[in-house]
Amino acid sequence: MKIKKAIICVACLIGICSISAIASEYSESESFDFSGWGQTLKNVAEKPSKSRSRTAADETLVQGKEVAISESDVDMGTQFYQAAGFTEEEAREQSVEYFKEYEAMYAEAIAKGYSATDEEIEGYLEEMKASIFSDTTDETTQAQYREMIGQFDSEEDYWNYEKEVYRKQLPIEKMVRDLEREYFGQESADEEGWDEYFENYKADLVRKQNYQN
Repeated sequence: MKIKKAIICVACLIGICSISAIASEYSESESFDFSGWGQTLKNVAEKPSKSRSRTAADETLVQGKEVAISESDVDMGTQFYQAAGFTEEEAREQSVEYFKEYEAMYAEAIAKGYSATDEEIEGYLEEMKASIFSDTTDETTQAQYREMIGQFDSEEDYWNYEKEVYRKQLPIEKMVRDLEREYFGQESADEEGWDEYFENYKADLVRKQNYQN
């Protein structure tokens, strides 16, 4: 159960769609299906862009004040949590809650003026690649990355997919970094307090969306 809880925390920060970073967190875990998750991402990447739209009315599952959560997103998230060891019912429940937070955070990031240029995204991914395959990353973790990336027809296809993901993910990460910097600028700041603050922050954004099924 400890692993499941940790996966949720990581996913809510870095995004399910860009979950490649999970390999470094769970390199010693045998419970996460890296190849299965890589195949899921490949299937998502191969869908026509129109069918991947998260605001398409004909597949909207949950509607917020400013954002919509699609059935296809929830299905993808469900597969992620199943790969992490959840039952199908638990996985779908976690997926819905995850996307409520993710979409609410994205809406807030855009409202606050955060964005990501092509150059920023490409630079970020280059740093990620260098980190993944550096001498400081153990062989097991690298093998798990390769297992996941290897589900794509080519490594280039995988990183092209990640590039599209980070058009949305990077503004969120910028906002979170600034929130963290602001929080730890206080004299009384500590890790436990940050965790509570961040959870409350996300919960407030979800409430602001007033999601309706």
